[in-house]
Amino acid sequence: MRLPCLSLLLIHLLVVLSEAPLAADSSIPARLSVSQAISLALDANPDLKSAFRGRETSLSNLRMAGIQTTYGIGSTVKLDHSPGDSSFDGLVSYDLTHQNLAGTKASAAVSPIGTGSDRGSVGLRLTHPLMRGKGALSPKSDALQSALSNTNISERELYRSRQATTIAVVRAYFNAVLAAEQVAVQE
Repeated sequence: MRLPCLSLLLIHLLVVLSEAPLAADSSIPARLSVSQAISLALDANPDLKSAFRGRETSLSNLRMAGIQTTYGIGSTVKLDHSPGDSSFDGLVSYDLTHQNLAGTKASAAVSPIGTGSDRGSVGLRLTHPLMRGKGALSPKSDALQSALSNTNISERELYRSRQATTIAVVRAYFNAVLAAEQVAVQE
């Protein structure tokens, strides 16, 4: 009587802690150890899954903030039509921009194809801040530091969620063991 009661309490405990229905094909042993109960709860907990996805998003944002080179492709088309006169102008352009963490920004714009009154062109631009926005105060460095901070916060939140789930499972497990022993004593 003691063993089935303990097993039923542990299964009920895992269902309540996971806050999600267990899959029909998941097999729960007749008798769970603390480590098995923790493992099942960690695998089935939707809050942990959400925290893990938040961590992955933060890591992705950190990688994007660290990108220093961007590319752009664009085109411009203009069609003017007036009685007796119509014109068609077009331009294809390519942009390449590199911005380092010190705030220096280099840009190259190439427009190899132009029609009508628009002509092809090449442009280069180099910008380096002398006062504000220089070095660690540059917008690029600020975005990288912000993404790094968000990543650290999400990793700590994931750790906290794992620890809270583990503590809740251990408490519930030993409460179930205590309840099973009390039932055995009363019999």
